[in-house]
Amino acid sequence: MRHLPSTSTASFLSGLWFVFQDSGRRIGVWCGALSGNQKVVVDGEVVSTQRHVLRGATHTFTRQNDEYQVTLSQLPARD
Repeated sequence: MRHLPSTSTASFLSGLWFVFQDSGRRIGVWCGALSGNQKVVVDGEVVSTQRHVLRGATHTFTRQNDEYQVTLSQLPARD
């Protein structure tokens, strides 16, 4: 797995990283801009992967008795 960035980033070729902290955990959500692949990483460990090109996805995982749910959805482009 590639390095989890310290802050959220966006690139058409490299995809989008949304990075945040919760209860001392570093959580990253990556979305491939071209492939539709999605990945959730907690403290460097991949905890969920999915592929959705045209619709959103929900990633659910548990970490030390804490339950998480990350929902990704696409909004239509604005003019």
